[in-house]
Amino acid sequence: MSKLSELKNHIHSLKEIKNIISAMKNLSLIELSKLNKYILPQNNVVTTIQEAISDFIAFNAYDLSFLQEQPVKAYILIGSERGFCGNFNEMIIDYFEEIPKAEKANQPFLLCVGRKLAIKMSDMSYVFEAIDGPNAVEEIQSSILNLVGFLEEIDQKTKGEIQPNNWAVVYNEESQDIKQTKIICPFSEFKTPKAKSFSFPPLLNIESNLFISEALDQYLFAILHQIFYKSFATENRQRLIHMDGAIRWLEKNSEHLILDYTRFRQEEITEEIEIILLSAKTIIDKMNLEF
Repeated sequence: MSKLSELKNHIHSLKEIKNIISAMKNLSLIELSKLNKYILPQNNVVTTIQEAISDFIAFNAYDLSFLQEQPVKAYILIGSERGFCGNFNEMIIDYFEEIPKAEKANQPFLLCVGRKLAIKMSDMSYVFEAIDGPNAVEEIQSSILNLVGFLEEIDQKTKGEIQPNNWAVVYNEESQDIKQTKIICPFSEFKTPKAKSFSFPPLLNIESNLFISEALDQYLFAILHQIFYKSFATENRQRLIHMDGAIRWLEKNSEHLILDYTRFRQEEITEEIEIILLSAKTIIDKMNLEF
């Protein structure tokens, strides 16, 4: 294969790769567009449930000792299911490694959400379980149900050692273009009772025990949705940045290759013209000799 053919094939390959990456970028833009419709309402849902439970706790001498500070028995690390998202998964691993060893001395249970994170952690000395993460906004709810179902199975196997009050969720979020890794325990908001915000206690139509039980369940699912939405939004923003960088690199290299192709093509044309001229001169000289 000539140098010109190699360059032509290479340019064509880069063009196809660029088209694939552009399609992936567009998918991330679509996911971010959908997430923008979910995140703010979900934040409002979490805030509303928090206020309702805090009001209930402020007016009722309810035993919430099960929510008090406990050693973390399970770390849930939320990474990505797909790649091409920069250092998104590395941030989770780095944050987890920086947690003081004293807090991890009891060998807590580790659960990775996202296969790409699990692959990176498999090269380390951690013992963990992994479940699939969401590939789209529509898959977030099923991922949460799988997560809770998996932890319930572990809770049964460990005879009640793994409870939501001793989970710690490690995830990435982005606020005002600042990306950071956070850790949150689901019920930490209620460990310190707040001052009463109303003069009269809330009116309940069900028993207080049933109310607090169902309210905490609702809060758990609400805050997990909030965390997953924020994490998935950060992942896709990282993917956009990564894709933009890749597209710029491809365009820059394509331009250089096109210039090389043009130069080689011009040289080839020049050689062809020289051959034609030499052939013409040879024919003319031969004809002169014959006459």
